[in-house]
Amino acid sequence: MENKELNLAGIKKLIPHREPMLMIDKVTSIIPFISATGVKKIKRNEHFFKGHFPSRPITPGIFIIEALAQTAS
Repeated sequence: MENKELNLAGIKKLIPHREPMLMIDKVTSIIPFISATGVKKIKRNEHFFKGHFPSRPITPGIFIIEALAQTAS
């Protein structure tokens, strides 16, 4: 099976999401209809950190689920 990879430009060609709701920066290790790995570069100033436990910021679970869905797309 062919192993593929998508950069940000390639992702934007396939799904309609754009910043700030684009939750992945790159997709690696793509095996069509089997698996893929989504990569997100987390920065300290991400918009969701400001109000989600400011003293101990975490990525909200719904954004993690959205990143999984975008990777699967």
